[in-house]
Amino acid sequence: MGTTHVPQPATAVSHVVVPMAKPAAVTASQLQAVADCMPQLVWLQGTRQFPVYWNTAWRKWNGSTIDAAAPALWTAQVHPDDRPAAEHAWQQASTSRQAFSQDCRLHHGGDGYRWCRVQAGLSVISGEADPMWMVSATDIHDRTDAQQPLANDAWAHTQMLDVSVDGIQIIRPDGSL
Repeated sequence: MGTTHVPQPATAVSHVVVPMAKPAAVTASQLQAVADCMPQLVWLQGTRQFPVYWNTAWRKWNGSTIDAAAPALWTAQVHPDDRPAAEHAWQQASTSRQAFSQDCRLHHGGDGYRWCRVQAGLSVISGEADPMWMVSATDIHDRTDAQQPLANDAWAHTQMLDVSVDGIQIIRPDGSL
């Protein structure tokens, strides 16, 4: 009987280190062109607190013609119940210049509000004196709605257990408590 020969690789590379080049400077107009290609809601937020650019997806989502000519805080688009927490988290991120992530309901044209995950990071833009926030929002409404009945069930079970602890008594085999 013959034996089967299984070829082995001649060399195996387990780790390759490639030095990272410094990223090229990006202009605001280049960033806007990229943002307009994205399905997420994207806006550029100056350190002056006012957005300087809203992408096409955001303008369609919102059902308006928001632009830099009429600046407004993005938090004005947040549901009134969620706005204080969003404003507080945004202020902390702006002060510390750290990345930002917040789930909140954003105004959605004629459909009221939808849950979104808003995330932001600071970017240095070529030709701009101050860094700018690149902010994106992803619609998570359907997922949030699907989780709500589960959260309600968990809350109801917790409430039942909390109440039933007071009413549970152990009966011994002889019938005594």
